[in-house]
Amino acid sequence: MQIIPYQKKYRKDFIDLNTAWLERFYTVEPFDQDMMDRVDELIQNGGMVYFAVEDEKVLATCMTVPLSGDTWEMCKLAAAGQYTGTGAGSAVFKACMEYAVAHGAKKLSLISCRALKPAIHIYEKFGFREVPLNKEFWGAEKADIEMEYLTDFADTIIGVASSENKGQRRKNCMNITVYLGANEGNDPCLRKAVQELGTWIGSSGNALVYGGSKSGLMGAIADSVLEAGGEVTGVEPQFFIENEFQHDGLTKLIVTKDMSERKNKMIELGDAFIAFPGGTGTLEEIAEIMSKVSLKHLNAPCTLYNLNGYYNALKSLLDHMIEKGLSSKERQKGIYFAENLDDIKRILHKHD
Repeated sequence: MQIIPYQKKYRKDFIDLNTAWLERFYTVEPFDQDMMDRVDELIQNGGMVYFAVEDEKVLATCMTVPLSGDTWEMCKLAAAGQYTGTGAGSAVFKACMEYAVAHGAKKLSLISCRALKPAIHIYEKFGFREVPLNKEFWGAEKADIEMEYLTDFADTIIGVASSENKGQRRKNCMNITVYLGANEGNDPCLRKAVQELGTWIGSSGNALVYGGSKSGLMGAIADSVLEAGGEVTGVEPQFFIENEFQHDGLTKLIVTKDMSERKNKMIELGDAFIAFPGGTGTLEEIAEIMSKVSLKHLNAPCTLYNLNGYYNALKSLLDHMIEKGLSSKERQKGIYFAENLDDIKRILHKHD
C-alpha cells in the first residue's frame, strides 16, 4: 500500500469512494457534494487529498483544507468497505494531519456523525477531542459531533519534523539533503557515484531528503537509499505532482505549493547538505545554502561533490572572491569540496 498525494486520475475514485462511504453510514449533504465537486479548486487554494493505493486501486482517501486563519479542516475520510479497519484510513488521515501542520495549521477541526464509528475511532486515536457543535458555522444538517486537535504537540504525536525536535534523533543519525538533477546526464560515472552515495546513506543509519522525483539521478539516489534499508523524504511542488513526476515508493512525500516553499522545507529538514553534479536548479539550491552558511544563519556542512572536477570552476570562483576582497576564508568556513564518497564521510563525521 502506498500513500500518495492528489492526482487528477484518481478524482473519480475520490468522489465515488466518499459518496459510497457517506451513503453507507450517513448521508451526502449539499456541502459534501460541493467539496467533492470542487476538489481541484480546493487543492489549488492550498488544500490536499491523500490516497491509499494498492495496485492502482484506491483503498482510502482523506482531505485537508485551510478553513480560517491558522485553522484547517480535516474531511472526506473514507475507505472502501472491504478495507475498513486495515489501517488505510489511518494512514491517509495521518498524512493529511502532517500536511496541514507543515503548512502552518495550529488547530485541526472536523465535523462528523457518531454513526461513522470507524472514522470516529481514527479521530480519537490521533488525539482529537469533542467540542460543542457549531451547526450554524458548518452548515451541516445531519452532523452531530464536532472535534478538534490543537497542534502544539504535533511534533511528538504525528512526527512532523521541526528544528525543535531534530536534537531528539538518535546520535550519529542525520537527515542529509541532497541536491541533484532529474536528468541522467551523459556520463555513466554520475549514476554509479550517486548510487554509491545513496547506498551509504541508507546503510549508515542516515536518511535522505531530496526533491521527490522518480526520474534521472534523483530517482537513482532515492532507490539506492531505499534498497539499503534507509528512509527517504521527498519534497515535491504540486505542479510536479500533477504531471506525475513524483516517486511513489518513498518513506514520506511532502507536497508544497511552489518551488520556494520546497526549498525552504528541504533546508528545514536537513542536518547536512550535499550538491551532487547537477544543472542550474542544483546550483541555485546550493548557492542559498552557501549564503546561509556564510552568514552563520545555518550551522550545517555544505558540501559540493566535486566528482571528476565537476565543481572546479565554482571552487576557483570562490577563491577569486577572496582574492578580490569580496569574500573571506572565514565567511566560506563550512563550505567544502569533496572529491569522493570518503571525503563526504569525513566531512560529515567532523560535524557529527
